[in-house]
Amino acid sequence: MTLGALGLLLLLPASELAVLVVNYFVTSLLPPQVLPKMSFEKEGIPDDCRTLVVVPMLLTTPSAIQSQLSRLEIHYLGNIDRNLRFSLLTDFSDAPRQSMPEDAEYIDIVARGIEELNRLLFFVVAGSASAASSRTSIDFLSVNPGPSWKNFYMRGIARSSWAFGLSSL
Repeated sequence: MTLGALGLLLLLPASELAVLVVNYFVTSLLPPQVLPKMSFEKEGIPDDCRTLVVVPMLLTTPSAIQSQLSRLEIHYLGNIDRNLRFSLLTDFSDAPRQSMPEDAEYIDIVARGIEELNRLLFFVVAGSASAASSRTSIDFLSVNPGPSWKNFYMRGIARSSWAFGLSSL
């Protein structure tokens, strides 16, 4: 019994040592290589590399939503390009029911926030040198129809599918 317990206690350090040895040999035999890069600093993102950046947002409280919208504005202003679009992927926190009383309020706060950001960003981009070639909108993509049902959708148990709403790129 004592020998078995000692063996179990030594199993963890032995497995760590084995992983360390394997990692050492793999990195010794396969040296790192520089990956190819795509530089769009001079001309911006070309049409054939158009990109959608989906920013996840958990709708928990009005103040948290405002904070996330402020972060989205910073992401947008730091990356203005006509072929770079931003979208929100929202979800509610887990709840005991599919619909909670505050859900509509949270969606309304996000929708109004996106409208306000798009209004503000239109003027910011219109005043910039790249105004003619820049897009001026952030899209709102709401995915999950109910807070406590997401695991069923992910597992494929539910019969209906997620509903997407996104303007065309």
